[in-house]
Amino acid sequence: MKELLKILKAGVTKNDYPVYGQYIHSTGKQLQTYNKSILACVNYELPFKGSTNFFVIENLLTHLETYDIKQINDSIIISSDNFKSELIIDDVGFPRVKNHNYKKGLFVTEELLYILNIAIKFVGNSYYKYVVITNKGVLATDTHRLFCYNKVMDTKSAIFLDKNIINMLKTGYEINFDDNIFVKFDEGYLIFEIDDVSEYDINKIYDHILTYSNNVVRLCNVQTIHDAIQKVSHVLFNENSRCINIFNKKKILTISAESSVNGVASVEYESELENKYESNFDIDKFSNISLDYDVYINKEDSNYMYLKDEHSEIISVAAI
Repeated sequence: MKELLKILKAGVTKNDYPVYGQYIHSTGKQLQTYNKSILACVNYELPFKGSTNFFVIENLLTHLETYDIKQINDSIIISSDNFKSELIIDDVGFPRVKNHNYKKGLFVTEELLYILNIAIKFVGNSYYKYVVITNKGVLATDTHRLFCYNKVMDTKSAIFLDKNIINMLKTGYEINFDDNIFVKFDEGYLIFEIDDVSEYDINKIYDHILTYSNNVVRLCNVQTIHDAIQKVSHVLFNENSRCINIFNKKKILTISAESSVNGVASVEYESELENKYESNFDIDKFSNISLDYDVYINKEDSNYMYLKDEHSEIISVAAI
């Protein structure tokens, strides 16, 4: 029951609106919560029908190892040994949940869940707060960085997942998108209402990836960038702009940071690149990037940096 309450909690709110948003509703065979954004339905029989405050019953049941529940008139009686609590069944106008015809969705594997938890670190605001699963793989962007995981996915339509949805997913769940996000699991389902994503141009993003991944040459492994940031970022203390300068010429890579208040720091490395290259990047652009990635630069456009590992790509926009 405690694990089911964690799922049902996704559908409640501590706000006063909607009134039923703070309540758990029992049909006798199913438990339901709904906060106008998320509907949670769990197939579990409790011997009462009606609505009671979710936070009250959650607090009570999570502290009891064994208990009995029964309904007497408009009250829920919960007892355990020498303890008894009588909770009010309240008519808060909990909406009737219609039967949903679930379409077979995408199976959540351990690998997919791992990728989604990486991708969510690259999202932004508005409709860019979503990680998108396409039939080509997984996309996420904040418009300054773009993450792309390349693997064929068994989905006919794009599936948009925000942080709240991803945090609820487990291996073995199924997910589908049909106006809203439908998450199915053995004990029931969750429905997440999402924002208008009509302006999220997936094809344009894939075109960007093709554009910036062409005509690139390897500069170094991302570990070199991480090492340089550790060594030079001290001079950026208390600076609003936390950028490093990346300069390459004749196979010498120099990474530096400068502050008008704190001073200058730089470090040199051997590189594989003979060509001259220079650009500035915010050090935060290199956060949440594993050492599996190699760093490439586009010979014709220094405003972007291209990172790639075996299955995924990251494109970062230079600081102006």
